[in-house]
Formats: sequence, C-alpha cells, structure tokens
Amino acid sequence: MRPKDLKAPFDFKEKERIPLIQEGVFYIPSYAQDGQTFVFPSLKTLFKNSYPIYIECCSGNGEWAIEKAQTYPQINWITIEMRFNRVRKIYSKRFNLQIKNLFIVCGRAEIFIKKYLLSNCIDAFYVNFPDPWPKRKHEKYRLIQKPFIQELSRVMKPRKIFHLVSDAFQYIKQIEKEMGEIQNFKKWDIEKPFGNHYGNSYFERLWLSKKRKIYSLTYLNDKNL
Repeated sequence: MRPKDLKAPFDFKEKERIPLIQEGVFYIPSYAQDGQTFVFPSLKTLFKNSYPIYIECCSGNGEWAIEKAQTYPQINWITIEMRFNRVRKIYSKRFNLQIKNLFIVCGRAEIFIKKYLLSNCIDAFYVNFPDPWPKRKHEKYRLIQKPFIQELSRVMKPRKIFHLVSDAFQYIKQIEKEMGEIQNFKKWDIEKPFGNHYGNSYFERLWLSKKRKIYSLTYLNDKNL
C-alpha cells in the first residue's frame, strides 16, 4: 500500500471536520465544536487488550513509533501527527508491516489529550522534535506549555515517564522552566528510556547532518492518586 492510497474521510476545511475513527485513524477537528456528541472509546476497547499505553506525539512520518511498535508488541502505541500527508505515511507503514498495536491520531496533541483521554490512563509519553516556533511572536504556538503539561500530568499514571527530544536550545530552556513549575513532575536521570536504544527519526538525522546538538529531557510524574 502506498501513502496516497489512504483517502481523507472528508474535506479538511474546518467547518466540515468532525471527530471520526476510520481504518484505525482518529481524525479530530482543530477547534472546539458546540454540540459534539462523539464519545472516544476506552483504550482497552480500542486495542482489545490491557497492555500498557505509550504515546508519541510530533510523529512526523512515524519512523520512531513504527520501530517501537514492532520491537515492543506487548505495548499499545498511539502516534499523534497533525499533518495528513504525514499520517498517510504512518498508515502505509503500519498496513504494509501488519502492525496491530499502533493507533494513529490525526490532529493536535493538546486537543486529543484534553478532550479524549481519561485521567491516569497513559504509561509513558514521548515528544520527538516538536516544532520550536523560533520567532518570539510565534512562541504561543509551542506545544509544551503549562496548560499542556498540566493535562499531561492528569492523563499519565503515577510514577511514569515523560521524555522529550529537541534540537532547539531556547525551547528546551523554556520547557525546563515550565516543567519546574508543575509540582508533579520531577527531573529524572536515573534511567534512559529504552536503555541505549532510544531509536531515531528523520528529524534527528536531519539536524545531526547539519551539526546541530540534540537535547533530551526526562521527567517522572510523581503525583499521588
């Protein structure tokens, strides 16, 4: 199957978009709609098992998540990507490799987490190379900000890991500051996610080829139920 074989279920004009699950892809609108009655299924129902749930957002073409889903079949993976042309690539790889433990979200991560996930349901959360929005006037569009972090703490189970990778130093410093203001999250350097085999992606290779330094942050969600 080729990426272009996945057809959009509707025109992507904002007024025509509605929440919809089709062919293992969850399409969500990028704005709040009044009167929506869509109920997102429980994750146990979605995957038909009780395995741990790991999420990667800013998934790009899905290389990192696809490799992890293949390597760890007893973990359920959710990959979140905004751009439909990239979602097509993830879907194509999942179909061709017959991967059963990967669910795709086409939409904004902050909306999916806030509107569709229950509290204490996620076992690990990864963000790989989020858009840094480097211009000061665009900083408000960055994903990792206090409201997102608070929702992240809500949906994650206690004593679970949030991990982020970026090449943008100023963005990393902002994230460190805002994570430090959320009491539940504590910086965690005791163990690396996946040991020395974290995996790589298109964006990692791209920035390394340009001699950019790669930064990573790991936090433990140290809340109590």
